[in-house]
Amino acid sequence: MKQTKDSSFINIGSSSLLMIFIVLTLVTFAVLSFTSAQSDYNLSNRLASRKASYYTASANAEKVVSEIDKLLEEQASLAGTNTALYYESVKQLFSNTKINSYPVFCHNSKDNLELSFSVDVQNKQELSVRLRVTDYTKSDTFYTIKSWQILSTDLWEADPVIQLLPMED
Repeated sequence: MKQTKDSSFINIGSSSLLMIFIVLTLVTFAVLSFTSAQSDYNLSNRLASRKASYYTASANAEKVVSEIDKLLEEQASLAGTNTALYYESVKQLFSNTKINSYPVFCHNSKDNLELSFSVDVQNKQELSVRLRVTDYTKSDTFYTIKSWQILSTDLWEADPVIQLLPMED
């Protein structure tokens, strides 16, 4: 009887191929995990930077609002109960005013007087704040916050129209 060594050679080769396949699979998953972790790290850094920029801008806007509150309180104490005089003095005061180097604009909106200013957040965004001046004789505050929102300052450009099918006029 003759013994064949071919079957043992095939068994050794198949286990080696299986081991090589498993190692390649593990290396592939390791590389994918590393790239995923790196992209998550980069995203976290960008988000942290954006949040820090927003909170800095928000803190600056709150300082401006605090100064506006003080100025409105001064105007109210000077005007007494005469609201017409109060509104006129507020219009004059905020006609060309900068608070903490941020220009504050005053404008009429319907029957309300509004104050607005913007604080830069990042290179293409700003925090826009609009305050409605209230009648201090009828409410506990001198203003209400009408909007406090992030706006894009970058110009929007539409994508070019791609004609997929020929159209006849």
